[in-house]
Amino acid sequence: MGIPGGNKSVGLRQLETASTLGELTQMEARFNMAKSLRNYDFDYHGAEQAAAPLLAAYPENPIFLPAGR
Repeated sequence: MGIPGGNKSVGLRQLETASTLGELTQMEARFNMAKSLRNYDFDYHGAEQAAAPLLAAYPENPIFLPAGR
């Protein structure tokens, strides 16, 4: 794909830092972290926790709704 390799744990840690301390990319980092946890790690609980602030901030956005709602 032309995408360089990397360290998964470092990448998730960077997304966690950006989602909690970031000034400009907080919501984007949180969305990408939740999406990665769900799609690649199958960590549905972690993905739901990561997306919870998104649902609170944007309750009208159907992308952030938990499954079954």
